[in-house]
Amino acid sequence: MAAITTAAHDAGALTLWDLSHSAGMLPVELNRSDADLAVGCTYKYLNGGPGSPAFIYVRSDLQDRLAQPIHGWFSHDEQFAFSGRYEPASDIRRFLVGTPSVLSMIGAIQGIELCSELGINRLRQKLDTAGNPEHFLTVRGVGYRFVGDDAT
Repeated sequence: MAAITTAAHDAGALTLWDLSHSAGMLPVELNRSDADLAVGCTYKYLNGGPGSPAFIYVRSDLQDRLAQPIHGWFSHDEQFAFSGRYEPASDIRRFLVGTPSVLSMIGAIQGIELCSELGINRLRQKLDTAGNPEHFLTVRGVGYRFVGDDAT
């Protein structure tokens, strides 16, 4: 991730990472890799289910420089001022659109809290172990033989 981001920056480009299949599954270090932008969902590995909210990451030094093309009530700098003129927030709030569905967030909150409590590295280790065919077959007492280029 860091190498690709560096190459993009060297070429004068920004990076946008799609974390839909990473969030809740893989360690992702956006700050360490100097990523610019990332988007993802909570319905998959964060267990939010259908209709759960998506998310966005915008590196802090870009938040007041990038424009959100869809203005939302939650992205207004003074949300409850009810002024006649839209003024975007200068922080990550400027990228919010619409009103989030509270019911849809409940499942996602549980999944996010679980990942936070257990730690993504611990979850990944468990997945790697459980997903290993040798472990899977050994646990169930099934005899097996792998066939491949290096089979003897």
